[in-house]
Amino acid sequence: MKKTQSLRYVPQEQLRKQILNTYEAVMVAARAARLMNIRLNMVGVPAEREEKVTTVALHDVLDGQVRYTVKPKLKSGS
Repeated sequence: MKKTQSLRYVPQEQLRKQILNTYEAVMVAARAARLMNIRLNMVGVPAEREEKVTTVALHDVLDGQVRYTVKPKLKSGS
């Protein structure tokens, strides 16, 4: 028997209020989800969870709970 997962819609407009670049916002959420998944696996939480870590991470970004920094680009040829 398969569990039904609750899907929560994440509007891009709200995401862009936190991080202007949508691609950057998704990358930040992906890294947060990866860290969350590693931590949950370390403490032995089963892989089948009520809510996906990617969804939780996106909502954490929306709520301003994820902190990040952007590294400056290196100049080529220097």
